[in-house]
Amino acid sequence: MALSHLMPGVPMLTTMHCLITPDTKFVWDRYEGHYSTISWSQRRLMREINGGKFAGVAYNGIDVQSFPFQEEKEDFLLFLARISQDKAPHLAIEAARRAGKRLVIAGKVDQVDHDYFASMVAPHIDGDRVVFAGEANAATKRDLYRRASCVLMPIVWDEPFGLVLVEAQACGTPVIAFSRGAAREIIRDRE
Repeated sequence: MALSHLMPGVPMLTTMHCLITPDTKFVWDRYEGHYSTISWSQRRLMREINGGKFAGVAYNGIDVQSFPFQEEKEDFLLFLARISQDKAPHLAIEAARRAGKRLVIAGKVDQVDHDYFASMVAPHIDGDRVVFAGEANAATKRDLYRRASCVLMPIVWDEPFGLVLVEAQACGTPVIAFSRGAAREIIRDRE
């Protein structure tokens, strides 16, 4: 996309996966091709850009067959995401505590998020009511999704999509999330 101006006349479609930031706006303002977003929420929230032509929304897809559906669930809640302030596992811990439920946390702790993890998450990990499983590989996350009674996604930013939302649901596991970003497009309230 950043080099699209080097190929004049060649049709191009770029899918935006992140929100436009001040450091990427320069590139987007000069883009001459078409672009799609991964949710309507992302489309509404992105800053105005001067380049490109909006082509529509293309939601992220998953191989549903690779996510094992399981109707019978175990008695634990799951938080599975990058361990960061934006994803708010500290709020998942509080929700599980208030509900009297066991919480399993699985996710990567990037170096930039280490202080957050150490101060807001780690003090609550006791190996019993709050368990930290570390970063989950493909097999582990599918196992956790299929067994969990519910996935908690207390995101505190306008996430453009959130694969966890659809992956958990493919396993038959309900998701509880704040109505931020694309969550309201991906999750339907049970009536």
